[in-house]
Amino acid sequence: VQGNYIGTDAGGAFAVQNGWGGLEILNDASLNTVGGANPAARNIVSGNDGHGIQLANGANNNVVENNYVGCDVDGNATLGIAGNGILISEAFSNAVGGMSEDARNVIAANVQNGVSIAGVGATKNRVIGNHIGTDWAGELDLGNTLSGVRIAAGAAYNEIGGQLPGLGNLISGNEMEGVRISGAGSEQNTVAGNLIGVNQDGTRALANQHEGVQLSDGAAHNTLGGASETAINLVSGNIELGIRVFGSGTSFNVISGNYIGLDVTGAYAVANEAAGIRVADGASENIIGGIAEHAGNAISGNASMAVDIAGTGSSRNQVLGNLIG
Repeated sequence: VQGNYIGTDAGGAFAVQNGWGGLEILNDASLNTVGGANPAARNIVSGNDGHGIQLANGANNNVVENNYVGCDVDGNATLGIAGNGILISEAFSNAVGGMSEDARNVIAANVQNGVSIAGVGATKNRVIGNHIGTDWAGELDLGNTLSGVRIAAGAAYNEIGGQLPGLGNLISGNEMEGVRISGAGSEQNTVAGNLIGVNQDGTRALANQHEGVQLSDGAAHNTLGGASETAINLVSGNIELGIRVFGSGTSFNVISGNYIGLDVTGAYAVANEAAGIRVADGASENIIGGIAEHAGNAISGNASMAVDIAGTGSSRNQVLGNLIG
C-alpha cells in the first residue's frame, strides 16, 4: 500500500476524513507492506475518524514504514486522527519503522496514542526509528493526545527501539506519557536506545506532559535500557517525572544504563520537572541500576529528587551502581 492520501485532500494539506479508520490489516493477514523507503511510497494517513493504521486479530510479519500518520504531507503540521495513530491489537511480529531515516514514520497529533500495542496476542512487535509526537525533523511539538507509545492488556515481548544505531525512536511532545506499559501480563517488553522528552539532537527539552516512561498496574519483568552503552534511553525534559513505577504487582522491572535528566552527552542538565525516578504505591522488587559495567543510570539535573521510593508495599526495590547528582 504505497503513495496514497488516506483521509486528506489530494494534496495532503487538509483533512477529508473517512468515517472510520484509514487502513486495516486483519485476520491473519501477513507479509504486507504499508509505505516504503522511497519517498514516493509514503502514505499520508491523517484526518480519519477511527484509527490511522490497525493491525489486528493475528496479523503478522507486516511492515509499516515511511508514513505520515496524523500530520500533513510535509510532516510538520497537524491533521490528526480520532483514534490511535497505529493500533496493534492481538497481532504479532510486525515492524513499525526501520533502521534508516528513509523508513521513519512520523506519528503525531492523534487524539489517542501514537502507537498502541494491546492484548495477550500482541507479541514480538517492533517500533523502531520513528518520530512519535514530533514533526519530521524532530524539533516541533505535534504531540499525540495520550501516550506516545502504549503497551497494555497483556502485550508482551515487544521492543520499543533497540541497541543498534538507527533503532531508537524519538518520543516527545505527547500530552500524556512518552511510553506507558501497564497491566498484568504486560511483561518482557524492552525500551532501549530512545530519546524521550527531548528534541532529535538530545540537547533541549521537547517535553512529554506527564512522565517520560510509566510502568503501572501490574506490569512486570520489563526492561528500560540495559547494561550496554548502546541501550541508553535519554529520558529528560519531561514536565513531570522522568520514570514512574507504581501500583501493586508492578514488580521485577529493571531500569538500567539510562540518562535521566541529562542531555545526550551526559554532561549537562535537561531537567525533568519532578523527580528522576519514583517508585510508589506498592511497586516492589524493581531494580534501578545494577552491578555490571554500564548498568548504572546517570540520574542528575532533575528539578526534584533523583530517586523517590514511597508508600505502603513499595518494598524490596534496589538502587545500586548509579551516578546520582
